[in-house]
Parts: sequence; C-alpha cells; structure tokens
Amino acid sequence: MYHLYKPLRNKLSKINLESGLQAMWIYREHLLNGKAIPQVLAGPPGYKKHLYLHQLATLTRELILNADIESGKPFTYKVLAESFNFIREIQGFISSRKTDDSDRVLLDLHSIVHHQTPFNNPILHMPAIIRNSLIFGDEKINEMLKKKTGLDFVQFLFFALQVSGSLAKSPYLSANIDYSEFGITNEDRDLFFSTMSQSIDDLRTNSKALARYDHNWEYTVHALLSKPFVWLNNERPDELYCPTPSFVWNRLGSGLYYDLVKEPDFGNVFGDSFEAYVGKFAKSVLLGDSFIVLEERPYHVGLDVKHGTDWIISDKTGYLFIECKTKRLNHNAKLLDAEQPIINELTILADAALQIYKNLHDTLSGLTDFDAREKTCYPIIVTLEDWVIFSPVIRAQFNDLLKLAMAGNDELLSLSENYPITIASCQEFEDLLIIIRSCGIENFFKARSNPDFDNWMLSTFMQSAFPAIHRMDREVVSTKWRDLLVRLTARWEPQHQKSLLEISVP
Repeated sequence: MYHLYKPLRNKLSKINLESGLQAMWIYREHLLNGKAIPQVLAGPPGYKKHLYLHQLATLTRELILNADIESGKPFTYKVLAESFNFIREIQGFISSRKTDDSDRVLLDLHSIVHHQTPFNNPILHMPAIIRNSLIFGDEKINEMLKKKTGLDFVQFLFFALQVSGSLAKSPYLSANIDYSEFGITNEDRDLFFSTMSQSIDDLRTNSKALARYDHNWEYTVHALLSKPFVWLNNERPDELYCPTPSFVWNRLGSGLYYDLVKEPDFGNVFGDSFEAYVGKFAKSVLLGDSFIVLEERPYHVGLDVKHGTDWIISDKTGYLFIECKTKRLNHNAKLLDAEQPIINELTILADAALQIYKNLHDTLSGLTDFDAREKTCYPIIVTLEDWVIFSPVIRAQFNDLLKLAMAGNDELLSLSENYPITIASCQEFEDLLIIIRSCGIENFFKARSNPDFDNWMLSTFMQSAFPAIHRMDREVVSTKWRDLLVRLTARWEPQHQKSLLEISVP
C-alpha cells in the first residue's frame, strides 16, 4: 500500500505547514459555521458537499507528518483536491481487499462509523460540556485532577472557554495572555498550556509512532487529541496553532479520563460520579408526580447482600432498570478486522447486561422491597461513551455473548428474550428521558419495537419517531449552562464571575 501513499507524501512535503494548518482551520469553520473563505482556498460551486470534517482530520494528520516546517508553498484549493484524490485512492485500495466473509462489510461499517462520527459531530455543544463538567467536577475527582495536573476542573473549563472564543476567530493562539483580571495566575496559565500543547517535533514523533501503513491507515489515533495545541518554532513556544478547536473539548472529556485512569481508585470514583450524574439528570427532567426515580437499593437474598440496579425509573406504564457504565470502547475494537478485540469489549458489556437481568429476576421474584410485577420492565445500559452498536453483526455478537454468560440459567435466558435490553449512550439516554417525559415509558418502547426501526441507531430512531421532542430546547440548555457557570465560578470575586458569564457559549 505504501506505493499509493507516496504521491500524497510527496505532494504535502512541498507545502508550508503553517499555511496548511491555517487552511484546515478555515475549511473547518466554513463547514461548521458557513464562514467565507479566501479565493485561493475556494473550489468550484458545490464543492462543499464533498467536504467532510473527518477528511480534514486525516489531511491535518498528513500535513503534520509531511509538510515543510520552514518553507514550502502556500496551501491552495488545488492542493486540497489533489490530496483528497490521493486519499480516496488509498481508501479504494483498502476497501477492495477480498474476503469470503459475508458479514465483513457490516463489520467494516462499524469501524467507519467509529472513525467518522467523532470528527463529523464534534462535541462543541452544551450538553456534552455540561455533562463533563458535572462528572469531572466531583470533589474526589477534582482532588485527583489537582494532584495529577496541578489544575482542577474549574480552571480547565475556564481556559477552554477562553481559548474557544479566540479559536473562533483564528487558529493562532498566544500562551502569554494575562488572565489576572479573572484571578488566574500566570503559573496556572502556564500549567494549562503545558498540559495542552507540544512542539511540532514531538507532534511528528508521536504521529509517526501512531501511524500505520496497512488497511487501518485512516483509523489511527490522532496525535493532536492528547495535546491539541502545537508550536512550530522552538524559539517561540508561546505561539500556538490549533487547527481543530473541538479537540480542546475532547481533551476536557476523554483526555482527562486518560490522564487519571491509572490513578488509585479512579475507576470507582469516576463510576460513582457518572452514576450520580445520570440520576441527577433524570430527576431534573422527570419532574412532578408522574415519575418516580429510585437510586440503587441493596437487598438480601438469604445471608447474601446484593446491590440493586443503579437506577429505576417508573411511571404508570412501565419501569426502566438502568445500569451505568463508564467503560470506553478500546480503540483496537474500532479498527478494521478487529473481531477479537470487539468480542473482548462486548463481553464486558454482556457482563453488565447479565447483572441487570439478575437484578430484574430477583425483583420479579419478589426478593426485593420493590415490586415491579404489575408493569412492563425495560432494562437499559447507559454508557458514557457512544459504543455505536447498531450493526446486525455486532448486535448478534453481543446477544451470543449474553446467552453464553447465561448458559444453564433458563430463567435468565427467558428474561432476556421477554425483556430485550437497550444500549444507549449518555447523550441518547438524555434524549430518551426528554421524550419519555412527554409520551411515557411504554409508548416510547412500543414505537421502538416497530419492525420498521430494526437495526436503526437509537439516536436516529428518536429523531425520526419523535422529531418534535427528541432534544432539550435551547432555553433549557442555556439555563443549565448559566447555572453551571454560576456554581463553578463561586470561588471568584463577583466582577470575575460576571466577566466569565459573558463569554459566549459554544
């Protein structure tokens, strides 16, 4: 395959890196916000419909690997078009590999969706920012974060808001801005930028270490995700570039998770915080007497103490049995030909489903102090990260693993058949609750069971079946955003709080 990669490398090696990074930012802003672009970067009429954010992410990576740091030609639309043609040739070669497996196309689609969706749907939106702020804002997690990085989450959030305002105007950023009017010291500012930035030499080294020149060429981890700012001149490390601003917010979500994941007891603390967040969100949405939200209720079976389901939500029509999981899908399970890594990850999810069915069995057998026998029960696993389980092949693998975990227990197998489980990302679950608030639990799942929606992603189903109510309206989100900032900035003087609240919401 390397012979196909060589023309792309040669093309980009003649391009000035700074010009290329600026062009990537301009095209990105053009796609996201409709901003006008310079004539030199403009293509023929209608070219925008062939331009996608995931393509820009791939081209950004290749510019980092190959472009000329000190000289080189300016980046133009012609370079973009020719580079995309080279990239498509590589993609075509990869997709043309022969296989006798009839399910291979669907498994490949799993990899494609996991690669493209994060880039094409950047998390620069308020629900994700609020969610991360409330989960990482947990007191114990904050203590870990402060010890590990020198900054707490409020400080990370402050800097992210500040740089986002700047990056909406330019990919260039100064690391020497004075934030003292907000009560932020230069030491804290320097800590933030040292955590979030790297030299071009280090970035190239990291990118080369992650690169692959096989059928997973396009699906490698982007080295800018860990440190989204880069300086091109070692004599001026305060002059930073950020061609992909959404990576800043990725850094405040999954990035902080990977900073802390090896810290003692982080898994338990993080899991507890996520579980608490899910319950708080449910209680904030399902107001009034129509819904009851119950937290985990331990119970005894003989001398054994069992932990109940994380949350149970009920209305007059049904019950939701909810298990919350912070487990992220391993990157190896997102690659092409990754059958065994996918099975390893799905096994973990099947174990979570098994736990729900054990709790559901005990509840329906009258072994708990909660009686759910008079209404239909709907088990749900809520994952912090979107596992994007929609492919029939992936779903079949999950179901087979669940049956394997239940082997020999006919009662649990019967439950899994009569009460099919739903796997929802946290964003999907939030949308689900907002819909249920309007239509009720049973009506939602009756619509979901319609054969017309078989193999539909949950998010796509909700947008189609409940188009008017599938998301929080902007007024509610804006109110939550403002309340969050007030709470998080309580430590600062009133004038500093006012200044922060005036920062535009992404």
